[in-house]
Amino acid sequence: MISLFSEIISVVKNSSSILYDESIINTVFIDSRKVVGVEEALFVAITGESNDGHDFIQDLYAKGVRNFIVERQDAILPEANFIVVKNSIQALQQIASFHRAKFDLPVLAITGSNGKTIVKEWLFQLLQNDFSICKNPGSYNSQVGVPLSVLHLKAENNLALFEAGISECNEMTNLEKVIVPTLGLITNIGDAHNAGFESLEQKLNEKIQLFKKCTTIFYCEDHISIGKVLTGNSTFSWGWNTDANLKICAIKENVIELLFEGKTVFLKLPFVEQPMFENVMHCISVMLYLRFSISKIQERIDVLKAIPMRLEVKEGVSGSLLIDDTYNNDLGGLEKALDFQQMHSQHRQKLLILSDVQQVADDKLALYSAVSALVLKHGVDQFVGIGAELKEFSDLFPDHSIYFNSVKSFFDSDIRQKLSGDCVLIKGARSFEFEKIVSALEKKNHITKFEINLNALEHNYSYFKKKAGTRIMAMVKAFAYGAGNIEVAKLLSYLNVDYLGVAYTDEGVELRDNGIETPIMVMNPDYAAISKMVQYQLEPEVYGFSGLREVINADVNVLIHIKLDTGMRRLGFEFEELPELLSLLKGKTKIKVQSIFSHLAASDVSKCDDFTLAQLSQFEKGYQFLSDQLEYSPLKHILNSAGIQRFQDYAFDMVRLGVGLYGIGVNEVEQTNLLQVGTLKTTVSQVKVVKKGESVGYSRKGITVTDSTIATIAIGYADGFDRRFSNGVGEVLINGKKYPIIGNVCMDMSMVDLGEDQVQEGDEVVVYGPGLPVYEQAKKIGTIPYELLTHVSERVKRVFYQE
Repeated sequence: MISLFSEIISVVKNSSSILYDESIINTVFIDSRKVVGVEEALFVAITGESNDGHDFIQDLYAKGVRNFIVERQDAILPEANFIVVKNSIQALQQIASFHRAKFDLPVLAITGSNGKTIVKEWLFQLLQNDFSICKNPGSYNSQVGVPLSVLHLKAENNLALFEAGISECNEMTNLEKVIVPTLGLITNIGDAHNAGFESLEQKLNEKIQLFKKCTTIFYCEDHISIGKVLTGNSTFSWGWNTDANLKICAIKENVIELLFEGKTVFLKLPFVEQPMFENVMHCISVMLYLRFSISKIQERIDVLKAIPMRLEVKEGVSGSLLIDDTYNNDLGGLEKALDFQQMHSQHRQKLLILSDVQQVADDKLALYSAVSALVLKHGVDQFVGIGAELKEFSDLFPDHSIYFNSVKSFFDSDIRQKLSGDCVLIKGARSFEFEKIVSALEKKNHITKFEINLNALEHNYSYFKKKAGTRIMAMVKAFAYGAGNIEVAKLLSYLNVDYLGVAYTDEGVELRDNGIETPIMVMNPDYAAISKMVQYQLEPEVYGFSGLREVINADVNVLIHIKLDTGMRRLGFEFEELPELLSLLKGKTKIKVQSIFSHLAASDVSKCDDFTLAQLSQFEKGYQFLSDQLEYSPLKHILNSAGIQRFQDYAFDMVRLGVGLYGIGVNEVEQTNLLQVGTLKTTVSQVKVVKKGESVGYSRKGITVTDSTIATIAIGYADGFDRRFSNGVGEVLINGKKYPIIGNVCMDMSMVDLGEDQVQEGDEVVVYGPGLPVYEQAKKIGTIPYELLTHVSERVKRVFYQE
C-alpha cells in the first residue's frame, strides 16, 4: 500500500494522533523483528498472547521507525508520528478496508472448517497463468493475517484469493469488511475450532457472514446443512445431488463422469480420496464458472500435487541448513519465507535459490523490481536465480548473483560444492521441480525422521505464557526433549523467551556457538569450568557449598542461581544452611544472585497437593530470608510445567517450562489446550505374507494366528522405539489405521501385523504423533512421555517445519 500518514489518521476511527511530520507509508508491520524499509513503515503495536508490541517501540524508534499505531503511549518520542486507539487490531482492519476500497476486481473469499489453504493455493496454481493474483501468504487467515494480506493488493492485480478463518462469534463480520468479496467458497463444515461456538449451526451461520455481498457462492451440495443456510443466495454447487450445478454421475478408478449445463464430461482426477477429492472439486467448480474449457481444466489439474503447506528446515550437505519451500513462488510467500530464513540464519551466510515468479503481470519489470526489493531488504548474501525471466532482469539483483536457465544447468555447475555452513532457502514454482535441488543438497540420513511442528511449539509457548503471566525459562536440555536444541532455541529466542535452561555447560556452549544470545542457566554445571561459563555468558545453578566455594575461588564476575531443597530431596540448600550460605556470599561483589528457586516434587499429583503447598510455603520462607539479607531481590521461581497448569497463583517472577512446551499436559483437560510438537515417522521397508503358525523375529516371540501380511518398518530400539513395545504392546499408524507390533522390536527394524490388509513398500508409518499421541504410547509400557521423547536417537533426522 502507499498512503500518507495523515490519510491513515482520517481512516482510523475513535483515535487521537500526534503528527510530527508527514510520511509516506508503504509497509505496515506488526512484528518488531521483521522491520525493513523503516523510513516508510508503519508499526502497529498489538498486545498478543506471548508478546506486547508496545514493549518494542523504543527499540524500533532507535532503528529509525517513525510511524506508530498504539493502544497506549508509554513514552513521548520526538520526531515520531502516533495514532492512539482503543484496539490496534481494529485499526489495522480499518486501514486494510480503506486500501481494499481502492480496487475494483473479482475477490474470491474462502472459508470452511478444513481445506481453506489447500483450495486457495491450488486455485492460485491453476489460475496464475491467466490472472495477476493477490492472495494470503500461507495460512494468514486470522483477524490480523487477513488485513495484512489485503494490504498486498496492487494495481496490476485482476483477481484476489483470500481465505478467512474464525474461532469465535462476531469475527467474520470484521473480516468481511476487510475482504469485501464478490465471490465466496465454503469448503465444508466440521468440528475444527468448535470451542468458540455453541453449536455447529451457530458456527456455520457465523462463517457465511463472509458472503454478504457475494454474487455467487461455491459449495458442495452434499453438505445439506450448508445448502440450507445458503437458501436465497446465488450459488454454484457440485455433488451427487441431482440439484447440483455440477452433478457427479459416476467415479471409476480416477475418472469422474460429470453432468454440467446438460452435457456429460469426463475428467481424470489426481485425487479420489477424501479430503483431497473435495478440495479438487471445489477448484474445478471455480474454473468452470470462469468458463475454462474441460481440456484446459484437465491440462491444469494433471500437474496438481498434494503440496506440503509448510516451510521445512533440513540438515544439508557440508554443514549447511536447508529451508525447503518448493510448492509455489509468489511475492507474499517469498516475503514470509525470507522472514523464516532470517530467524534460522544466525552466524550463517544467507543463500537464496529462487525460480521465476510464475504469475501474470502486465509489468514484468515492476514484478521483478518487487522481488529484488525483498531480496535486498532481507540481506541475502548470495542470490541464485533459475529461469529465463530472472536472467532477463538480472540487472535488478546484486552484482555477484548467479543465474541458470534451468534446474539441469544448476546441477551442471559446481555451486553445490560451495555451500559450507550456509543457510539455504530454496523457493520455486511447482513446475521447476525444485524438490530435486532439495534432494541433492539434503544430507542423506536415516529415513526415519522426527518432524517438529514449530507452529505447535509456538502455540504451546503462547498458552503457557498467557497462563503464567510472568517470565518464562524454557528448558532445552536433553536435546530439547528430543526435539533438537538448536532450532528450538532459535524459535524461542525469536519469541523473546526470557531464559533458556540446559543441563550441562557444553549444551550452553553449543547454543552460544549457534548464535543464541538469550540468557542461559546451566543446571548441572562443571564448576571447575567456571571460566568457560563466564566466557560464554552462562549462568550456573549453585546447589551446594562445594560448588559455591569453587565459584568464589574463581574470582570472576558471574551471575548464579541459588537452588533450595524444599522437599524434592535431590539437590539444593536446606533451610538451616542458609545463614552459612549468606556468610559465604557476603562481600563477594563479583557474584550476583540472579535468581533463587526450587523444584516441586509432585505438582502433577492432586493427592499430594498438601505436600506441594508445604513446599511452596517453605520456598517463600527461604526466599524471603535470603533476599532480606542480600538487600536486593533476585528472581523467584519454582513452578514447572505441571505447576503452571495447577498452581499458577505461585508463578512469582518466572516459571520453568519443560515438557509442556512440547505438548504434554498435566491432565486430560490441559492436554486439550496443547498441540503435540513432535511426530516420529518411518517407512515400510518390505511387505510379505507369513503363513499361520510361523514365527516372526528374534527368539520366535511372534507367532501368526492366521495367514498374515507382515510389514517390516525401518525403526528399532537404536532409534528410540522402546523394546517394550514388542509382541503386540505397541502399535503404529499406516495409512490412517492402527496395526500392532508382532515379535520383538529389533535394533534397527520392527515388524507390523497387517492382518489381511495391504500396504506398499515406502508407505509412511507414524510411530508417535497425531492419531498416536506420545503420552498414550508411554502408558502402554508403564513410563512417561519424557522418556520416549528424549530417547529418540540423534541418528534420527529432525525435520523442522512451519505452516
